[in-house]
Amino acid sequence: MARLHHFWNSGNSYKIRLLLSELGRPYDSAALDRANRAQKEAAYLAVNPRGQVPAWEEASGRVLTESAAILSYLAHGTALVPKDPWLQAQMLSWLFYEQQHLCNQGVGMAHYWTFVTGQGETKKAEVEAAREKARTELAYLERHLQGREWFVGDSFTVADVAIYGYTHRAPVAGIALEPYPNVMAWMKRVAARPRHIRFEDKPA
Repeated sequence: MARLHHFWNSGNSYKIRLLLSELGRPYDSAALDRANRAQKEAAYLAVNPRGQVPAWEEASGRVLTESAAILSYLAHGTALVPKDPWLQAQMLSWLFYEQQHLCNQGVGMAHYWTFVTGQGETKKAEVEAAREKARTELAYLERHLQGREWFVGDSFTVADVAIYGYTHRAPVAGIALEPYPNVMAWMKRVAARPRHIRFEDKPA
């Protein structure tokens, strides 16, 4: 069985777990001890020399890294990837956007400092910069969702999975979502899906 190497408190890891649940796909969960930097130990570096999670390890031993690539690979050929080439390209565009603007700079970084490391007070400048970036991007998402239910086309896709990963954690990171009613309504639609799992849910 394929194995997911991940952190419980990582939005990037959660996105993969959420997709696997949506697809009803079983997998072996290999949760690493983030507090003790298990991702930098030799055993894991043999899986991913960059020492980052998530990593998807096939039964054959092949390993795929980078959450956007893993999402794209796992969803290939499913209803979560549009058949139309233009819509597929839009979906990929949102995956790239999410990593650059939501994960690495905005709500993802605010979430990291406040929730993961607990350094919200000692990293005030960094946290506020990340929150301000998050508000800018949430406003962008709000405009895009005007008159739309989903980010690409007329149905739930991997783009929604990717963007939901960190966006729904904004309140935990000290970022109010009330100014973004379209985003909040979209989040409710995602959370209402039959196979939805929460950030805190762990595989059996």
